[in-house]
Amino acid sequence: TSMELRLSLIRSPHYSDTINVDEDLQDYFSEPRQVKLNEQITIRPLLQPELEVHFLISSLTKDDILVSCDNCRIIVDTKNVRQEKLTSTCSQSNETIVFISQRLCQMLTTFNIQWSKQTSIPTILLHGIDDFNPLVDYACHQCGYHCHTVSSQLFAGDSAAATIKRIEQSIQLAAKCTPCVLFFNHVNFLCKLTDVENDDAIVTNGLRKFIQTIKSTLINNSPLIILAGVSRLHLLSEQVLSLFSYTLSIPTIPMEIRKEWLRNRLLNILVADDFNYDLILAQTKGWPIVEIDQLIRLTIEAAYWRSLESSDMLVMLTNADFEIALKKSHSSKLTSQRKAMIPNVHWSDIGGLAMAKKEILNTIQLPLIHPDLFGDLARI
Repeated sequence: TSMELRLSLIRSPHYSDTINVDEDLQDYFSEPRQVKLNEQITIRPLLQPELEVHFLISSLTKDDILVSCDNCRIIVDTKNVRQEKLTSTCSQSNETIVFISQRLCQMLTTFNIQWSKQTSIPTILLHGIDDFNPLVDYACHQCGYHCHTVSSQLFAGDSAAATIKRIEQSIQLAAKCTPCVLFFNHVNFLCKLTDVENDDAIVTNGLRKFIQTIKSTLINNSPLIILAGVSRLHLLSEQVLSLFSYTLSIPTIPMEIRKEWLRNRLLNILVADDFNYDLILAQTKGWPIVEIDQLIRLTIEAAYWRSLESSDMLVMLTNADFEIALKKSHSSKLTSQRKAMIPNVHWSDIGGLAMAKKEILNTIQLPLIHPDLFGDLARI
C-alpha cells in the first residue's frame, strides 16, 4: 500500500488559512526527506518567500522515514488548522544581533513559561537603535513565537476612532496566532496620525482599554506580547510611554563584537595595509551599528572619488578616506534635526517602499558602478 503523509497548517498572522502551496510542497518533497510525526516543516512559497508557511506533520503511515512525492501521498488537511508554538530554530545571524537580542529573548522565554500566571498582556518598548526588524525577527525565531510586524504610520485613519479600529484589528489578528509577538515598528508615528486636538489621548486611551480586555479572548492560553520600537525615547509623548509596562534599552555592543562586525563588513573591499581599524572603532564608540555602516559607505564614496583622480583607477580604502567620511558624517549629524524624517517601513508592509527609501537616502551612482564594494547592501 502507498504511504500517506498528512500536514496541518499552523495558524500564522502572515497568511490566510486558504493559501495554496501545493506546488511548493511538491517541490519541497521532490527529493527524499527525513520526517517524523509531530515535526514542523517550513515552506517558503516561490512567489512569496517572506510568508514562511508552517506545517505540522499530523499523520504518517510509518514513523521516521524518508518521504518523497514518488513514494508517498502528501495531503494538506485544510480543515485542521493548528494553534502551535513554532519550533525554535537556530537561525544564522551575526554576532551583533545575537548579543543585543539576549535580554529580549530572556523576556519572551519567561513570559512563555509563566503565561498562566500573567493577568495582562505584556507591553514592551524597545529603544536605542534605528532598525529593529533583524533583532525582533531573530528573537521570535529563537523563542518559537510568530512575529507580526506592523508599521505604525500605516494606521492613519480619517479619525481617531478609525485609527483605533485598525490597531484593534491588528491585535485581534495576532491574538488568533499565539504564541505571537505583535511588533509596532517606529511607534513614534502611532499618535501623529491626525492633526485633531485630543486625538492622541483618544488613541492611547482606546488602545489601553483594548489591551486590558483582549487577554480573556486568547485561544489556548498562549502568549501574546505587544512590542514596540523607537530609536529615541524623547520622540514619544508621556501618553504613549504610559502604554508600556517594560522598557528595554538596546545595550552597547562590546569592542570585540564591533571589531568582528567591521572586519566582516570590509571583507570583500580592498583596504590599504596601514588602514587603522582601531581608529574607526575608537571614533565610533557608542554609535549604533547602522550609523557605523553609513560611515563605511561614506568612506567607500571618498575612496571612489579619489580613485577617479589617480591613473590606475584603483579603489582602495585609506585612513585619509575615513577622515573625510568622518567629517561628512559629523556634519550630517548636526543638520539631521532639520531633515524630513522618512519612515522605515518593513518590506512586507508596503511593497517596494523600503527599497525606494534606501535609494533616496543613499548614493545611487556608486553601487551601480561598483556593486562589489557594497557587498550585500547593494542588494537589500
